Amino acid sequence: MSNFVINPYIVTTPQVCKTSKAWDDSATNLQSAMYAGNNRTIQGTIFITGSDFIGLNLKTVTFYITKTGSPEGTISCRLYPSAVIGSGLATVTETASNTFSMQTGWSDGDHEFTFSGDNDITVNSALVIVGAFTSSDSSNHIQLVQDVYSPNPKEQNRQYYAEITDAEWQGQADMNGRFKVCN
Repeated sequence: MSNFVINPYIVTTPQVCKTSKAWDDSATNLQSAMYAGNNRTIQGTIFITGSDFIGLNLKTVTFYITKTGSPEGTISCRLYPSAVIGSGLATVTETASNTFSMQTGWSDGDHEFTFSGDNDITVNSALVIVGAFTSSDSSNHIQLVQDVYSPNPKEQNRQYYAEITDAEWQGQADMNGRFKVCN
């Protein structure tokens, strides 16, 4: 006989996670290096029409990230409403509540970011990693893991290239980042 009572009226929503093709394939290819000197400090994924992620309520996102050398600073994750190639940086929809230090407690692999759960993924929205570097160069940087696919996946790589004369989203349709989203 049990010493506790179970309430049959409490309903919990099961966690649903979706994974990118690169996650499922355990991809190990690397995106362009992220460091302050190359003007690429924002990289991630855009969701295009037909993506299974569209409509998913965002509570956590996990990116697989590696580090080379000893970059310094923090990484965070943001949700943007749009990241169309050639367009400028939109207003941030939401920033994850946690960050990771590149110096303290770092290990290559999964980095999970927590969101409020107040936003759904929509067509053309983008989940991106943002590096706030205090010290970095071509020998000291971080990289997101990805893979190349044909035909093109419905979740595609994006990076925001912030050059002094030209700041815009860039990307490649045939590349898919290694990430997962849970609600």
